[in-house]
Amino acid sequence: MVIDRLALKPGERVVHVGCGTGYYTAVMAHCVGASGKVTAIEVDAALAAEARANLASIRWVAVHHGDGRTIEGDVDAMLVNAGVTHPLDSWLDALRPGGRLALPLTVAMSSTIGKGLLILLTRASAGDEFEARVLGFVAIYNGIGLRDDAAGRQLGAAMQKRPMVSLTRLRRDAHDASPSCWLHLDGMCLSTT
Repeated sequence: MVIDRLALKPGERVVHVGCGTGYYTAVMAHCVGASGKVTAIEVDAALAAEARANLASIRWVAVHHGDGRTIEGDVDAMLVNAGVTHPLDSWLDALRPGGRLALPLTVAMSSTIGKGLLILLTRASAGDEFEARVLGFVAIYNGIGLRDDAAGRQLGAAMQKRPMVSLTRLRRDAHDASPSCWLHLDGMCLSTT
């Protein structure tokens, strides 16, 4: 479902954060084809090595060991396969106009698992505007190095207050929190209007 929502096209550049052993990376690689490029990133060194071996025959895929905090170059689409508390600025900045980012915003339920909302962010064709949509609920492994405790507390409060939220946009402009701000963090706000 999530890969479908990214609407990948031949020739696009895609980043997959939290690639595990590479299965979903391979699916995305076949969506973008040989004219595209897929960068897969995995924080666990053993899984990254396994993904590299599994994907070796797909020449337009590169697998890296890392936490995915830094993205090099512009991308058309990004899939984050680990629970995070907020989209990182580096991810938003890397999206080309029309670029899509699917990520699970989660509250940690244990040291390894979080629950929350799967959201899709789409960068407008010009400027720094992002459309936001909730795709559904998710339980997933917590992203290592991709979580912020303060943002996690605010996310938890937002989910308790309005768990069935209908998001419309992500704002990065400076503004005071208002009733339309579902999750209002320093430098980023997910809004219902």
